[in-house]
Amino acid sequence: MLTQSIITIVAIIILALVALKIMKSVMKAVFVFTGLLILAGAVFGYVLYQDVNDFRQNFQSKPSLYILEKDSKAIAAVEGIISEKNILVKEDRFSEIKTAALSKDYKKILGNDYRIFIMQDTAFYKTVNLTIDGSEISTEEAITALSSDIPINTFITYSGKKTTKEKVMENLNVDDESGFRSKAFLALLDSAAGEDRTGFLVAGLKNKNIEVYPNTILFSVAKSLPANFLNSFIKVG
Repeated sequence: MLTQSIITIVAIIILALVALKIMKSVMKAVFVFTGLLILAGAVFGYVLYQDVNDFRQNFQSKPSLYILEKDSKAIAAVEGIISEKNILVKEDRFSEIKTAALSKDYKKILGNDYRIFIMQDTAFYKTVNLTIDGSEISTEEAITALSSDIPINTFITYSGKKTTKEKVMENLNVDDESGFRSKAFLALLDSAAGEDRTGFLVAGLKNKNIEVYPNTILFSVAKSLPANFLNSFIKVG
């Protein structure tokens, strides 16, 4: 009887020691996991902070390339600082942009631009009308014209004006079809964004109508970030 009691006590002690060892291992694992989680969060926060700071410093002072796409095809583009004077894209440059857009190889056309903003046509359809060369046309008509191989002539058809391609180019002060595309794209931006270009850009990032290259951590998580947070550092004049 005494022997059985001793065996029971020994068994209980062994089980307690095993349980304690397991608990220590679990607690150690939890501690390590929590530490790694905190470290990962700190690294993520630091990288995000650096990215936000970089964007704040450079977006308003360096030129970027803005591309309007429809069905993965570039139909217009403009370069420059969005809050200042924009540079119209020439035919040779636009040809490079179209080729890069088809293959999604934006690295080839980044050049000295700070970022490339790829805007889908779906970002503009809330706009009812816009004015180009004194003629009011619908957003759908503008995008259809830009999608055409002869955008100026298509625009003239929609405008209902008795004019010529040369006259439109003269009025808009452009040298070629690509210059017209740039002017029409800017008219779309002005009509869609109005005075709230910041809100337009933020909304596009969040609903994925606008993509950014290089796609740094900031833009990778933009959809999940609060709009107020994005608005706080994206300031578009």
